[in-house]
Amino acid sequence: MSARRWRAAWLVFVAIALGGCAADPYPLRVGPPGAGQRNPAAVGEAIPAVVLFIQPRPGDSVEFLAAEPVGVFDGAAVEFFFSPPILLPDGSHSVGDRLLPLAGAVASAPGAPQAGASPDPGQTIGIVARITASRPGRYELSNVRLRYRLNGGAEQTREGIDVLFTVCAADPKPTDCTETAPP
Repeated sequence: MSARRWRAAWLVFVAIALGGCAADPYPLRVGPPGAGQRNPAAVGEAIPAVVLFIQPRPGDSVEFLAAEPVGVFDGAAVEFFFSPPILLPDGSHSVGDRLLPLAGAVASAPGAPQAGASPDPGQTIGIVARITASRPGRYELSNVRLRYRLNGGAEQTREGIDVLFTVCAADPKPTDCTETAPP
């Protein structure tokens, strides 16, 4: 291989490597929602669900600034909360039971930063969405725009969701949440 081709190949490799680093979606998960939650609700009833699970890497700190639903929610309000893990008596952890204000909340993992270190599942936090319908309809949260700072750095914005969240609201409260479109 000539020196010119070797240099061109090397530059392509470096560009791909740097592009891959820039595209790292951490701390959000990559891919479509892994699960779904459908809830029947009475009009005016607030229904919560963990829609993002975030595991900080050892030594990392994630400061949450805000979250918003992606899409239109005409007829329903969506609020977001920070939910820290709760240690249960059997040694397992629960996420989604304790709701705190999202803005200013910090999730961190103890330890020194280590290249390639895996997050500790016990440090998993949740971002909880709470949907309150003001009129009958089917409301689906399929993506979240999250604003945060990683390790005190610049503000970042990413979109993602781990759990597709659907609320079917009626008055009176329906018995199930069908796949039908809103009335």
